Amino acid sequence: HVKNAEVVVSGGTGFIELGHFDEENIQLEFCAFSMSLPAGYEVGLGRTTGDDLVPFTASENSRADAVSNTVDGLKFLTSETPVRLIVKGPDATLQLTGEVVVSYLPMGQLNLDNALAGQEFATDSLNPGQGGYEFTGGFTDRTTGQSGANDLGTNVAYTSAMAAAKQWYRFGFDATRQAANDIQYWGEDSPLFDQSKGLFGGLHMPPGVNQLFNYTDDTAFNAAKPTGDQPLYTAATGSYDFSDCKVGDLAKVRFSFNAVPQHANTTLEVGLIFATRDADDNITFTFPLTTQPIFFGTGTVGNAYLNRVEMSAYFASEEDVNARALAAIRADNEILIQPLSTLCTIVR
Repeated sequence: HVKNAEVVVSGGTGFIELGHFDEENIQLEFCAFSMSLPAGYEVGLGRTTGDDLVPFTASENSRADAVSNTVDGLKFLTSETPVRLIVKGPDATLQLTGEVVVSYLPMGQLNLDNALAGQEFATDSLNPGQGGYEFTGGFTDRTTGQSGANDLGTNVAYTSAMAAAKQWYRFGFDATRQAANDIQYWGEDSPLFDQSKGLFGGLHMPPGVNQLFNYTDDTAFNAAKPTGDQPLYTAATGSYDFSDCKVGDLAKVRFSFNAVPQHANTTLEVGLIFATRDADDNITFTFPLTTQPIFFGTGTVGNAYLNRVEMSAYFASEEDVNARALAAIRADNEILIQPLSTLCTIVR
């Protein structure tokens, strides 16, 4: 695990020395990395700062792997060879956090059934996990205020017709509102900071996770379901994005909003409309993950009440990892809701 490692890129190249192999002669069989990088930088494994980078197959900032048989210069390593994580790009001092996994075999033991190979791959799943989080106020319906800086919101009407139909109102995301609402205010200067990911610019997300919010998604999940079997819900764009997470992760989603009751004795439900999806992105199940209902009694009409409600979802399978989800409310009377922000935390 590489945590808060400083890399000085000078003359276009910098490196972190990961160590030496103990064996006299080994074959590199598998390597993978999970590392966030600012735009314009490449990363890979090599022997010296002059080596070419391993051509990882996936896009920047995502987990990727490469089999060394296809990479000249990395097929055979010796105990004299330091293994280095090489960074190439503009000269700068970078702070890197992430994970590097290397699996190897002593020379001559190339049988795919070799027990050592299985053990090397298995140990990756036993490494202690590192969680993280991201925060946004990029709701489509938040047209006033600023994420994390104030609790000013925009009224959204949950109507009597929605109440009669027991329909959920979903709060979607929007890229334009995210850019307007998520503005860091503490003078962040990290080169890894990317405001388009959320208020914290992706700096605190788990290693290997590139996004926790999708601000533009518009698939079958985002369409309205006004009639039929429950759950019924409104149309909304975007989604919480768990696609870079792993089976076994736990998502904790906090939804902050103001509620303005329009009738006394109103019960408000809050939850995530959660839709699992198969490998082809077909929805398999849709259901609400709810919390304890909130009751507004006499004397509450017309007053604004700040609520910070937490929901959770565990990822038991790849269908959970590939799920789509949005925060939503449902009530038994008309009510005004002002969506403010949401904090998505991944626990490992």
